[in-house]
Amino acid sequence: MGSPHVVVALDSPATLAALTLTGARYDPDPPAGTSLDVVVPLGELPDGRGSLRLRAHGPDGGEDRTCATACGAAAVAVREWAGAGAPDEWVIEAPGGTFGVRIDGRRVLVTGPAVLVAELSPLA
Repeated sequence: MGSPHVVVALDSPATLAALTLTGARYDPDPPAGTSLDVVVPLGELPDGRGSLRLRAHGPDGGEDRTCATACGAAAVAVREWAGAGAPDEWVIEAPGGTFGVRIDGRRVLVTGPAVLVAELSPLA
């Protein structure tokens, strides 16, 4: 993904929703810059895509509502856990929106909403 991720699966959407990510810590502590991606696999959709719900805790210590690399890491991990025949395409429900992930060999393509949240002022 370009940066390290730890992906953990939970058993239900309710457990994921109740999870407090603020102040999350690793034991043992991994290298600096590792994201924690907590997922609930939701099964396969009628069109054959996999589905999961995600919350991500960024390396800066806060929850990341729209982390594209977390979506990619989560889809790759859940696909690996599912074994042979698992979907190559996934729908990821994250707090910041719904994302699509396609796994194509060693490439992971992520699509999703984009919103301008800030503008920089030109230097004087």
